[in-house]
Amino acid sequence: MNNQEDIANTLHKWFNSRQDLVIAYTNLCNLNDINSKDAKDDINTMFQLLIDYVAIGQLKVFDNIVKKSKNNNDHSKKLTHSILNKLLQTTLAVTELNEKYINNDDYSSIKKDLSTLGMIIYQRMDLEDKFIKIHLGKENLIKNTLISQEMYLKRREA
Repeated sequence: MNNQEDIANTLHKWFNSRQDLVIAYTNLCNLNDINSKDAKDDINTMFQLLIDYVAIGQLKVFDNIVKKSKNNNDHSKKLTHSILNKLLQTTLAVTELNEKYINNDDYSSIKKDLSTLGMIIYQRMDLEDKFIKIHLGKENLIKNTLISQEMYLKRREA
């Protein structure tokens, strides 16, 4: 497998996990009874998907892309550094919210925290997309997004 195929495969899997996360988050936000047993399971599942998604991005995707990037001029290095710092802040915020609920049965502030988490997820995904555009170009971002959307629709139909 060459570098381009390796990156494309990594991005494809990562975008699929992104979709799984968004679906789990949306389903959780749409629950009527957030204190039910099912809701608690859904909260745990969503946070597990979130932590896995963030970890894959931090540990595999970003490093892999930077190492194989052809865009290493001073401007892109500065942008990369800035984006990675902002991504780290979102990682810390996500980790903090995960720790709040991981072994806790007090969900009294979950609706407020889900709202906050939604903003964090949006900000993170926007930063990730900017990162990919810098290093791989807009075409790769669009291509992988469209492939992931197609896979999502096929999974929903099944």
